[in-house]
Amino acid sequence: MSEPSAWLVTVFGNERGYGGNAGYADVLEATYVYDSSVPNCRRVAVGDTFVVRTHTRMEGTASVRRIVVEPVTKQRQRCPVCRTTNVRSRLSQRPKYRCKNRHEFAEPTVDEATVEQFTAHYDGTYRAARGAISMHDLKTLCVAWNQNLAIQALRLDELARRLESTGARSSTVLTDERILMVAETVEPYGRE
Repeated sequence: MSEPSAWLVTVFGNERGYGGNAGYADVLEATYVYDSSVPNCRRVAVGDTFVVRTHTRMEGTASVRRIVVEPVTKQRQRCPVCRTTNVRSRLSQRPKYRCKNRHEFAEPTVDEATVEQFTAHYDGTYRAARGAISMHDLKTLCVAWNQNLAIQALRLDELARRLESTGARSSTVLTDERILMVAETVEPYGRE
């Protein structure tokens, strides 16, 4: 068995600006859902550590306990002109949609594809750490930061050192062969 890895994973919730698909059914404290079209999807393994983030901040950490894989039909929204899935919904401008190639349109074309959906369960290991590490610092902990990736490799040893240096209270998240000290926020999860 290989050594556990650490991953920076992005949950979108209602913050999705990208319109290429409808998103995933993540449950922040329990599961992370992704599919076979996501880079690094097959590299995540049981025992790996997740650092869960939104677009703006770190939310917490967890250890992957099991991964369920199943085939699903995924709807993909495409530009009706160039067919790219890099489509964004706009809040106030019309037409409502625009693709990366600057085509603007009222509604995207929708097609379906069968993909493998992965649900990583971290049963009881989630620890809130809202804002414990800044987004800037999280980016520097990535092996190769790419703003377009939802799953990014982290340097586990550097992550542990950074969390320990925050001075916040600590609790442990176990991986197969390591103990990662995780800074928790003083307030219970869900409060600012």
